[in-house]
Amino acid sequence: MLKFRYKDVWSAGGYKGYYYILTYPDPENPNCLLPVGAKNSCREYFVERYRNIINNKDEDTPWAKKAYALVSYGRPFPQDFEKWDVKLKHDTSRSLYIVNSFEKEHKWPLTKLRSVKCDNIEIPMVFFSGPRKWTMSPYLMSIWSLCIRLGRNHWLPKQLFTLSHENLVRQMAISATASRNDDGSQLAATIRMWDRFMSLYPKLFAGIDRKNHWSTSHLNGYSSRPEGILRLINGSTKYRVLYDKFNKLI
Repeated sequence: MLKFRYKDVWSAGGYKGYYYILTYPDPENPNCLLPVGAKNSCREYFVERYRNIINNKDEDTPWAKKAYALVSYGRPFPQDFEKWDVKLKHDTSRSLYIVNSFEKEHKWPLTKLRSVKCDNIEIPMVFFSGPRKWTMSPYLMSIWSLCIRLGRNHWLPKQLFTLSHENLVRQMAISATASRNDDGSQLAATIRMWDRFMSLYPKLFAGIDRKNHWSTSHLNGYSSRPEGILRLINGSTKYRVLYDKFNKLI
């Protein structure tokens, strides 16, 4: 089990959210996680944090080399800790199956999931560690950060763990279309194109400096925060060069 110490205030309450905390394994003690800033409840802000790090610091800095996310549903009242912990581990195991299904389909290294004990506050947490390929582009990180959140949704296919990749994509697209939350709407609008996008990884991203893929200069002055996979698929992205290249290849 990994260990982590949260360095900010996190009040207990009965409200479940979904929180991303950017951390990375301590190079001198791999069983301990080192924090990089506070928590994010917004997936787009979490990806934006990666963009800021890659653009403003060395692109090979340890906490941006791979796709890392410490996640939690929040801080429960003490009497609810075990229930929240069980729920988080159940849901994130479903998330792991989903993201691994896409990685296996494209012969990528696999995202891993580990339990975490927070030393200074009683809060359920788990740690996702994904391959470097996901951090090559904000549009790939948009997919990854959505995948690791998907397990929380009640509308996922009931027999999720038995599904082949092809059936997983098909059934999740159908289920997401009938859902009424943000995860579902984003999934329904994009999931059928994820495999195509991932299969074009060498043609879209190879041979170009990694920092260049995250540069805000491609956006012609527009905000980088909403620049996720939805915008690339529906054509509203401001990164027109990548959008045109992608559409010529599909």
